[in-house]
Amino acid sequence: MKKFLAFLLVAAMVLTLVACGGGTTTEDPAADTTADGAKVVLLLSAAGTLDDGAFNTACYAGVKEYCEANNLTYNYYQPTEDTVEAQLAQCDVAVAAGAEFIIINSDQFKLSSVYMENNYPDVTFIIYDTVPTDESGNTVVNSNLKAITFAEEQCAYIAGYAAVKDGYTKLGYFGGMPVPAVVRFGYGYVEGINQACEDLGIDKVDVWYTYF
Repeated sequence: MKKFLAFLLVAAMVLTLVACGGGTTTEDPAADTTADGAKVVLLLSAAGTLDDGAFNTACYAGVKEYCEANNLTYNYYQPTEDTVEAQLAQCDVAVAAGAEFIIINSDQFKLSSVYMENNYPDVTFIIYDTVPTDESGNTVVNSNLKAITFAEEQCAYIAGYAAVKDGYTKLGYFGGMPVPAVVRFGYGYVEGINQACEDLGIDKVDVWYTYF
C-alpha cells in the first residue's frame, strides 16, 4: 500500500508539470485494459478524455506501468456527465467488478468522493488536485482516502519569471479549463512575469491568456 501511494505521489507530481456511456466503452489509445476484475481503477471526469495528452494520459500511463510491473489488473471508468449520481454509479460498477484502489480525477469529484469514501471503507481512494468537500463546504478525508494537492502557482511563477529573464516579451497561457488547479497555475505564471518585469525594469510584456 505504501509503495503504491508513493508511486502515485510521484506520478501526480508529473501531472502538475503536464498541466494540469458509462463504464469502459472508450478504448485506451495507449494500452489494453481489463474490463472486469480490475483491482486498480482510474475514474475520469466526463469533461475530459483519456487521450488528452495531459494529466489524464499521464495518470493512466502511471497506473498501467505500476500494475503491469506488479501483476495487477487495471481499468478506467468515465461517467457520461459530471453529476454526483453518474459519478457514484461508475464507482459502484468499479467496486462491484473488484476494484480495491480507485484514483479519482480532479475537482469535478470533490462532492461525490465524500460518498465514495464513506460508502466503501474497505476501498482505498486517491484523489488529486482537490479534496473531498460535502454540501456544507466541509472537508471530509477518511483514513481510506489520500488527497493530493499542489502549489501549482509556484512552478508556474518560476516559468513566467524565467521566460521574461530569457528575453521573451510576447507570452501566452492556455489552460485546459478554468478549474481551481489550472487557474492557480495561470495566476502564478502571470505573477512571475510581473515580478520579472519589475526586477528587470521592463515596461511592457504582452500576455495572451485563455482557456480551451
